[in-house]
Amino acid sequence: MRSEVAAAAQGRWPQIHSAAGIPPGFLRNRHQPCPMCGGRDRYRYDDKDGRGSYYCNQCGAGDGFALLMQYHGWDFEKAAAEVSSILGHNPAPTVTPKPAPRSTAQYAEKLWQAALADDAAVAAHPYAIRKRITHAAAAARGRASGKLIGRDADCVIVPQRTLAGDLVGVECIDCEGVKQSFGRKGVLILGNDLDAKLPQLIVEGWATAVAILGFYHWNACVYAAFGRGKLEPLACELAAKYPDRTVIIGGERDA
Repeated sequence: MRSEVAAAAQGRWPQIHSAAGIPPGFLRNRHQPCPMCGGRDRYRYDDKDGRGSYYCNQCGAGDGFALLMQYHGWDFEKAAAEVSSILGHNPAPTVTPKPAPRSTAQYAEKLWQAALADDAAVAAHPYAIRKRITHAAAAARGRASGKLIGRDADCVIVPQRTLAGDLVGVECIDCEGVKQSFGRKGVLILGNDLDAKLPQLIVEGWATAVAILGFYHWNACVYAAFGRGKLEPLACELAAKYPDRTVIIGGERDA
């Protein structure tokens, strides 16, 4: 399947990556921040031989499939299916089909539905205690399993949404502060996003967003972007949606 889809995608990767949700700014052959791990100039999108290739000093290198897998947290089957869908390419299977694996998006939805959205429960979590968070602040608490957080970990579960409010993923934070995302990266909006006169700030993480909103006594709107590499793309998205607002990218205090 890989060879057939790769052949159909040859020379078309920038359009495929853009259609799959990677901001066009990251699809240029110049040194720049990495969309996965941030930095300043560690990443470039060179698209060698039309294979959609990229290189990052920290994340490593790969082809167009690898970039989708790194950026969205997909496995290869999911990445190949998305590319096929974008291309309208449906190659005939050459092996006996296996049951489709559960996608991380489905797992994210399941985690969020099962989590306890209760102020006292979230505030009692060790991570929230260390961060001096005394209420749920749009998060919840539940059990999750993953490569980074381990099996059946007690987590603060933070929803990641589109600007329209649709759930696309969750970030799970275990008792030690280890974070793992499931589904797609999104944004968490805290505070009042209806009043354009209030301060509008973008930060990396949930705890930082809560702390900054508290500093403004909740008279602000704070966007958690879930990653340094997501700060500028989110700022661009907000500028397009709210051209009359001034949005400030804030520093990161979340550990």
